[in-house]
Amino acid sequence: MAESNQEWEALIPSCFGIADLKFARYPLDEARAKSMIKEARKSGSSSEEIIETIRAFLVTQGAPSAHIEDELQYARRLMTQ
Repeated sequence: MAESNQEWEALIPSCFGIADLKFARYPLDEARAKSMIKEARKSGSSSEEIIETIRAFLVTQGAPSAHIEDELQYARRLMTQ
């Protein structure tokens, strides 16, 4: 695990739509998500650490589990681009 995830973790909320909690579906959110992923990788975080941090954020926002899984699947696709 990376030593300090705080910087990129703080970027996670800005990667989501405010009303719908969809990850990187809007142009600005997508740009922020790509930047967050880049920062996370630069800090030494693995893809799975990024996914688990996104999951934790969605849980704190009260997202239903089906929504969480959809968004994590989308995040995984974005990370492979």
